[in-house]
Amino acid sequence: MIRLLGVEPDKVLAIHGDTTDEFSPVRDPGVLQRMQEKYNLQRPFIFYPTDFSPRKNIVRLLDAFEAVSDRIPHHLYLTGARAWNAGEILERLQSACFGRVHRLGKVAVEDMPALYSLADFTTYVSLFEGLGLPVLEAFRSGSPLLASRQTSIPELTGDAAYLVDPYSMDQIAAGLLALAQDDALKSQLRAAGLARAAEFSWKKTVGKAVDWISQSW
Repeated sequence: MIRLLGVEPDKVLAIHGDTTDEFSPVRDPGVLQRMQEKYNLQRPFIFYPTDFSPRKNIVRLLDAFEAVSDRIPHHLYLTGARAWNAGEILERLQSACFGRVHRLGKVAVEDMPALYSLADFTTYVSLFEGLGLPVLEAFRSGSPLLASRQTSIPELTGDAAYLVDPYSMDQIAAGLLALAQDDALKSQLRAAGLARAAEFSWKKTVGKAVDWISQSW
C-alpha cells in the first residue's frame, strides 16, 4: 500500500489473524500411530503444508532437498491440491529424489496437528504470503520451522524460526541440514514457536480492528 499506491504510512495498519484451537501438540501415542499408518508416513520426515503453485517455491525446495539427501535420512512430505500453473512442479516431482519425496494431497484439517507433531520439522519457504497460516499452525503444534524471509512471513515468525532467502537454493539446503542434524536447535525453535504462537489471538485481531475503525470515524 505504501510503496505501490503512495498511501501515507500512518494510515496503514497491519492486523494479523490467527489459526484455530484445533492446532496444538499431539502427544497421544495412539493418535500418532493411527495418523502414521493412515498416511503411510516414513520417519524422520520434513513436512511442507502447501498447495501446488509457483509462489510456494516447491521446485527450489526439491532441488535443495536433493542436494542434501545423501547427508540426512529424512523423507519430504507435501500436502495440497493442484492450484494454478503447477505443470513444472508436477514434472519436477516425477524425478524427485529416489522415492523420498511424497505428495499427500488434500489432508483433513483435523489430521493436520498430528502431521505437524510427527514431523521432525516443518518448512514453509513460500515466495509470497498475505499472512501464512501454516506458520502459526506449525508453531501451535510444536513443530520447529524453517521458513522464508519474504513478505509477511518474518512478521509472523519473529525470532522463532530459522529464516532463509527463498530465492537461494543454497540457503534452503543449509537450513534443511541445520534442522535435520541439530536436535538442540530444533528444541530451541519448538519452544520459541509455542511462545510466539501465544502472542496471536482472534481477540487481539478483533480488538485492533475495532480500535482502528473507531479512530477512523
